[in-house]
Amino acid sequence: MKGLHSRIGVTTSQCGMCQLCKSGINQQLTFAAKEREEVLNQNKILVTHWMGEMAKRCIACDSCDCDGFRCVIGNDQQSGRWCIRCYGYTGQVVVGTNNFHSHETCQLRANNITTNGRSCPYCFTAVGADIPDSGTREQHAKERCQFKHRVKRVLLHGHTGRGDFGLAARKTIIPALQNHDLWFELMAQNIEKIMDSKVQR
Repeated sequence: MKGLHSRIGVTTSQCGMCQLCKSGINQQLTFAAKEREEVLNQNKILVTHWMGEMAKRCIACDSCDCDGFRCVIGNDQQSGRWCIRCYGYTGQVVVGTNNFHSHETCQLRANNITTNGRSCPYCFTAVGADIPDSGTREQHAKERCQFKHRVKRVLLHGHTGRGDFGLAARKTIIPALQNHDLWFELMAQNIEKIMDSKVQR
């Protein structure tokens, strides 16, 4: 209708029904899809670069000796007041737990995480052909991941030290552990935040 009206000098808004309007909408959708694809590719390039670094060092503190958890708890290494699963702070010594919330309370314990085979429930590394050198699920048995806790350190950036037993972190992390696009997006966002925080120091 807009095309017909324009021929007789009448200005109308898009009807969204005719081919003229639909072609405009299709162009917008195509452009948006290309934009999303470009952002995803940029995320992959950024994350792939830093994954190579994380195999050698913790990018949060730049130490080769840090496994990604040590710099979170600093001088509180043996206190038992931090949870290595969710990076939460318990505020009290939990006898015999060795830096864990009790098994029932932590929301990010491995047997409470559904990754649909897309990620490691221990170190949170996404596993697949689109993640260079990520290894297989079998190579990510507990404590065997080449990235140690360094990927988890990036993904949990902004959640460290919380006292909610990993509840807020779980809401952020689980969708990313089940979807590689979301994993790349969260990794890229948090890597940029970590790099920005270093500049501000």
